[in-house]
Amino acid sequence: MNFHLFRYTDIDLKKTRFPSHYSEDFRIGLTFPEFEKSIVNGNGIDVQFLGVGENGHIGFNEPGSDINSGTRCVSLSQSTIDKSNMNVYNFSVEDQYKNQVSLKDYQGKVLLIVNTATKCGLTPQLKDLEKFYQKYQSQGFEILGFPCNQFFKQAPEEIEEFIQVCQLNFGVSFKQFNKINVNGKFLINKSGEVINRFAPRADFSLIERAIEEALQK
Repeated sequence: MNFHLFRYTDIDLKKTRFPSHYSEDFRIGLTFPEFEKSIVNGNGIDVQFLGVGENGHIGFNEPGSDINSGTRCVSLSQSTIDKSNMNVYNFSVEDQYKNQVSLKDYQGKVLLIVNTATKCGLTPQLKDLEKFYQKYQSQGFEILGFPCNQFFKQAPEEIEEFIQVCQLNFGVSFKQFNKINVNGKFLINKSGEVINRFAPRADFSLIERAIEEALQK
């Protein structure tokens, strides 16, 4: 959490604390009283990070739990465990000719999956994305573009025309696939795990830094 979230904020990392879930003490609950005591000593400030699984488990207060219940471990259903072990290599997508392409083809590479459009105020970002592609492709970096027409019909062309417009107007040479509904930019590490999601107007210097860090691992 410190690596993926707090370093992008102005929160002092020295003031953040998460109980380690790797130790046996955590699994049997010995660290929970100490963790809750640290919350009290911090003037009662407590921020909850939630993760919802298929069995309804969330980061705090299991369904049916008392609102005053304390920190504890819960058992996840097998389906939740299986889902959490999935990565992008479990999926296939359509190319411009509607052929199925397995994302396993990109195994071991750092990927930036982005939604693209030709009639959007952010369309000029394609030039910046192409710069990333040219700069880092030789290091094992790929950009996968997915035209998206769900926002105010900003990608109205047929897929072949769309790709041609991107190539002629913005110099795009990274791979573009068939249209889907997707929102934002997703950075995938070499193991196929999503490690960052960037908003449409995210600072490109932040994106580049995250790409470089992922390539170095």
